[in-house]
Amino acid sequence: MIRDPRTRHADPRLRALAELAVIVTTAPWSLSRAHHARAHEAGLSDDDLLHAIVLSSYFGHLNRIADAVAVPLDYIVQLPVPATDPTVPALEPSPVAITGKPALDLARRPATAAAIAAWRTYMFDRDAPLTRRQRTVIARWVSSYLGDGSISNPADLTANPIDDALRSLAELVTLAPWQLSDASFTQLRKHGLDDVALFDACAVASSAGMFSRVTVALAALGQPPGARAPPAASWPPGGPWLGASRGRRVGPPRCRQGRQGQRFFLPVTSSRTRTRALPNFILGEVMSSLAA
Repeated sequence: MIRDPRTRHADPRLRALAELAVIVTTAPWSLSRAHHARAHEAGLSDDDLLHAIVLSSYFGHLNRIADAVAVPLDYIVQLPVPATDPTVPALEPSPVAITGKPALDLARRPATAAAIAAWRTYMFDRDAPLTRRQRTVIARWVSSYLGDGSISNPADLTANPIDDALRSLAELVTLAPWQLSDASFTQLRKHGLDDVALFDACAVASSAGMFSRVTVALAALGQPPGARAPPAASWPPGGPWLGASRGRRVGPPRCRQGRQGQRFFLPVTSSRTRTRALPNFILGEVMSSLAA
């Protein structure tokens, strides 16, 4: 099932969890009350569903950070890692904006809700290395790709010369992180962004994706089935990979195997610039809150 989560497992709970993880990864807006009911029939509780949605979204964030910085594998994994294939098509953006009250409240997991709130504050309420406006541009584009109707449309912002380059990076990080390459950052470098700011931009886009996936999935679970049709998935033969960052993957096959070192020339855990994807205290809170 790790090799191909669409494989029909004998355990109905595992089948339901795999289906949920794939949908949260590829098209969270396509969830509905039917998925909610089907998960209950398979033996999953609402707490199980909430846990699975947040955990799937979180690992999607970790994978995107790993893809962005291009750090090669530095440990042994049980499954062979597929080669990077930038020709794999991007995921489809959401055709609709999902709004409404969530079917499940994140407050059911208070430690997780608190950790995500601290994460959101850290990513968006800062003025360096990206400005708050630049963070807002990225977050609004990411939310539009994922169908998050709780965030304003990016078209409402006054145009700025750097906006197109920020939008392009937000689109790649959200819909096709396996296509990221050094060329993906050329335009932003021309606007004066250095490695520190580029990493910050990737972290903002990936974090915004985590927040919007959770928001959209929880709201969509309360929508009637058939209200919208999910875009056709563009998986290569063998289906999507599901698992841990920089090893078993969430999403289309991709990894950094064969790449020469990391893309940004700064330690990912550097304390000199506060550019880590998450500071250690928030990362610890998120991980511990999802451990059980």
